[in-house]
Amino acid sequence: MDFWRLVFDYKSDVTVQLTEMEDITSALYLPKKINQKQTFGEYTVIVKSNYQNEFMNERRIVLEKDDGKRHIVQYEVNQWPKNEPVPEVDSFVKIIRKIMERNDTLPITVHCMDDFGRSGLFCLVYSVIQKMREDKMVDVFQTLKTLRSACPTAVDSEVQYSFCYDAALCYLKMYEEYANVK
Repeated sequence: MDFWRLVFDYKSDVTVQLTEMEDITSALYLPKKINQKQTFGEYTVIVKSNYQNEFMNERRIVLEKDDGKRHIVQYEVNQWPKNEPVPEVDSFVKIIRKIMERNDTLPITVHCMDDFGRSGLFCLVYSVIQKMREDKMVDVFQTLKTLRSACPTAVDSEVQYSFCYDAALCYLKMYEEYANVK
């Protein structure tokens, strides 16, 4: 399966699924039960655990191929209703912070079932927060412009664009609260 080849070859130890599992009918790529093995072409996939909270499912997955094994964490975002252009901002930012705690150097594989709509918004917000953490400032417009050079259809509505600013502000408030606790 192309999905698992991409994850394996690019050494991605985190995947983010922005479509709830029950909404995926044609692209099932995980065994249904914990510790059940399922083969997809040359890859064997085993879900070792599944932790659920109100924002997401967090699965620990082992991906095996003849020449190796990878340990992957998959986040299934379940806080984004099907017909909504954007998710709830606080939970979305919390999910991104959780993913950043787990991984800041290796590639992240992000996917959804609506072309690049959800994935594009996730990638933009992730990039904005990452720039805020590293540079202590960000230009959302320039970050989107860079993202659109790779995918011209990313973040194609005013609602999604505005959401990026809301997410940046939300992150700042969360960071401020965290800094005050220390």
